[in-house]
Amino acid sequence: MPGMDHHSGSKHLSYKDALQWQMPASGPGNSAAAQNDPVNKLKASLRNIMHRHPEGMSLAQIRRSCPLLRDPVLLKDFASSKLLLASLTDVVQLQGIGIQTRVCPAAAAAAPRT
Repeated sequence: MPGMDHHSGSKHLSYKDALQWQMPASGPGNSAAAQNDPVNKLKASLRNIMHRHPEGMSLAQIRRSCPLLRDPVLLKDFASSKLLLASLTDVVQLQGIGIQTRVCPAAAAAAPRT
C-alpha cells in the first residue's frame, strides 16, 4: 500500500511515494514551487546570462557560465547539455553546428541580422 513503510509498519512515505503523491501542484498560485523547479532556475539563469550577452555566446562559454547545465537532474532526459539547451526554445536558440554552435537569446535569434 502506498504510504506504508513495509519494513517498520509505520506510515512514512517512501521517496517514490512522496514524489508521486505529495508533489505540490504547479500553477499561478504556487510560485514558490515554480521558483524551486530546476528547469525554472535554469531558465532564469540563462535569461540573466543572455541579458548580459545579447549577441550570444559560444556553447563552451555558456557551459562555463551556467553550472546548472551540469545538473544531473536537468540532464537526466538529455544526452548532452546542448540538447537540453535546444529544448529551451522560449529562452535560447542554438545557431551553427559543431564547435561553432552559438547560444543566442530566443528573441534575438528570431530577429533578422543586418
